[in-house]
Amino acid sequence: MTRAQRAVALGLSLTLLATPALAQRRDECVAAFDRAQTLRVQGQLRSARASFVVCASDSCPAPLRKDCAQGLSAIDTDLPTVVLGARDSAGHDIVPTAVYVDDELVPAADGRAIAYDPGQHVIRFEHPPDAPVTEHVILRVGEHNREILATFQAPPAATPAPAASASPAPEAPSRPPPAEKHSTRPTGWILALTGVGALGIGSFAYFAATGYSAKQQLEGSCAPACSDDDVNRVRYRYIAADASLGVAIVALGVAAYLLFSSSPDATAAVDPQRFARIFWK
Repeated sequence: MTRAQRAVALGLSLTLLATPALAQRRDECVAAFDRAQTLRVQGQLRSARASFVVCASDSCPAPLRKDCAQGLSAIDTDLPTVVLGARDSAGHDIVPTAVYVDDELVPAADGRAIAYDPGQHVIRFEHPPDAPVTEHVILRVGEHNREILATFQAPPAATPAPAASASPAPEAPSRPPPAEKHSTRPTGWILALTGVGALGIGSFAYFAATGYSAKQQLEGSCAPACSDDDVNRVRYRYIAADASLGVAIVALGVAAYLLFSSSPDATAAVDPQRFARIFWK
């Protein structure tokens, strides 16, 4: 094999070895571009910018680099930035001990602009021994270099203890606590009737559902020549369902009447049996 042939073979070998790596890098660039587009739509502009930076690098295909560079420029235009600062009670600039944006510690609040996603944010400034200062802000798309200043108030001066008096002042007589008003509302009856009503509704649902299921079975098997026993079983279930519903309506009606007609200041309890007789009339 001549020297030229060996050079050609070596070049082909290197190309074959590099092709999988190039294909993998191309896939990573495309994935970064797709991820950036999705994050941008979701309003996560900071994360979208990081993905655009990846696919705009020189190792990505030229057409894709152009699209990523355009997306990166648009993100830089839309991404809001803030400038954080603090002052004391006299209006002098101070450097806060710590600043948190959405509970995330800011590396430094030294007057440089910091980018954050648009939307609501909670910014907390700390400067012991002063009390922390919290600011609630809404950052808008395209808002740049918004200044957010926290003003720390000086802690209040200690109040001196009052001098001891020669004789203690007489204490005012305490008033007796007001007498508690006891409710005469028949709570036991209300709870019992409510339980009966709930059981009646459950019984109604059971018998109605099973009766309907049995009716469907008869219509699909022997109708219209079903035996009287089969028909009676369906009829009895519907009768039981109607009776259960009636019991539930009466019980819940009496419970509602007791609940809304009995005042906590009433002097006599309502007779639920009398109301039941009136209801059935």
